[in-house]
Amino acid sequence: MTYWRMLAVAMVLAAPTAGMAADAPALVAQAIAQLESNPKAALRNSEKALGLDQSVKGGQLARAQALEALGRGADAGAAYRLALAASPEDRTAALGLARAERKAGNLQAALTILNRLVGAGEDGDARFERALVFNKLDQPDKALADYTALIAARPSPSALYNRGWILAGRKDDTKALADFEQAHTLDPKDADTLNSIGSMLIRLDRNEEALARYDAVLAADGRNASALFGRADANYNLGRWRAAATAYHARAALPEPLDALVLEAKALSQAGDAKAAMAAYDRAIRVDRQSTDALTGRAALFEANGDTAKAVADYGRAIAAAPKDATFRVQRALALRSDQPAAALADIDAALKLDPKSTYALNTLGLIHNDAEEYDEAIAAFDKALAIDPEYEAVYYNRGNAYASQGRQDRAIRDYNASLRLSPRDPDTLNAKGEAYRQIDDYPRAIEEFDAAISGNPDLALAYWRRAEAHEALGDLQAAKSDRARALVLDPTLADS
Repeated sequence: MTYWRMLAVAMVLAAPTAGMAADAPALVAQAIAQLESNPKAALRNSEKALGLDQSVKGGQLARAQALEALGRGADAGAAYRLALAASPEDRTAALGLARAERKAGNLQAALTILNRLVGAGEDGDARFERALVFNKLDQPDKALADYTALIAARPSPSALYNRGWILAGRKDDTKALADFEQAHTLDPKDADTLNSIGSMLIRLDRNEEALARYDAVLAADGRNASALFGRADANYNLGRWRAAATAYHARAALPEPLDALVLEAKALSQAGDAKAAMAAYDRAIRVDRQSTDALTGRAALFEANGDTAKAVADYGRAIAAAPKDATFRVQRALALRSDQPAAALADIDAALKLDPKSTYALNTLGLIHNDAEEYDEAIAAFDKALAIDPEYEAVYYNRGNAYASQGRQDRAIRDYNASLRLSPRDPDTLNAKGEAYRQIDDYPRAIEEFDAAISGNPDLALAYWRRAEAHEALGDLQAAKSDRARALVLDPTLADS
């Protein structure tokens, strides 16, 4: 066959006949019907229709919608542009293009389209989409206004849910909870909404109610990661350490287990099961050898077990993983404080170079100086910490101890009072305050403070011992004998003091 004859045959085959062109609208209709159930077939049929007739009504739009359903965002955006070129007033095509622009990160382009649609009175889908864009642009006030307008016109679960999280971001937890509850009423089976209700209830310290919501989710889907996390958090807040650890363990069996493993370890540690907690930290570190949460958590367990060397090693690994974080250097300094004060001071110096306003570092610096009986230097460090954060309760307590060591009991009592203002009825502070009164021979007041300390912690041996001395000074030998006996039961080493 000659070249010209071949070309003529090809042209005949390529030219659509009237009957074939008539099939194009039917293919478009078929594609539209398949968009939700079978977007691949919808794409094939829309492209067939366009192959038969490039100008077939709805062809480009059906193709764009199929591409969007298949997650081919860039191709969908291009197809929506073609659809708009064919039909400039097509609202669906304009909204689709705005959606594609948002997903591609072209937020201003999306906003331009959406403003035009909303201005033309398209207050439904376009306003919802615009609220999403405002949120991405970090303009929550404008997003909130759009969601509020939508809800006023016709409440929908999605608008209520999204507005709820904007309110939650503003710490308006009560209003956020109300939105999530209303969304749940409209769509009772949505797990995300139930989990969100649980989150707000936890933030409002209504942990028992939160548990009921998470249980409802888990009844339908026992592997729902958010519900397992929420259930664990609620139990943790309620002091139910084993129940919390069990839920964290279940969450850790799902993908991305690191956070759950760390929290499981913390719950087990609170439950007093140091061995199981250590095992959970070990698993977390195997998942991520640079997890500073896991490394510092395990280090704290090593410290509690008296294994300072391993604690220091783990803190060192955390420092290597996050060299610009001053906190880990302070934690290592605290571990080194007793046996290696010079190394501890070096860590504090390094921490303060990283963060000169670290009250944590300044407080620890004061403790190190206090250990060395360098009370003026300790007080100076505590002063600096309080100048930065006047509400740092522990610093008042520690500075009070430094003043007491100098014999300045009046200043010590003032600091203990400041500490108690921030942490009322703290047994250790009450015990220290009682001792300050005993040192200035105000035995009745000292006994009052020791009584309050023991009420808060009936196992505080030193409070019994000191109260015994106050009773003895007042001539109440029977009370003194009773207190000493109780103190020695709790801490036999007091006999050597």
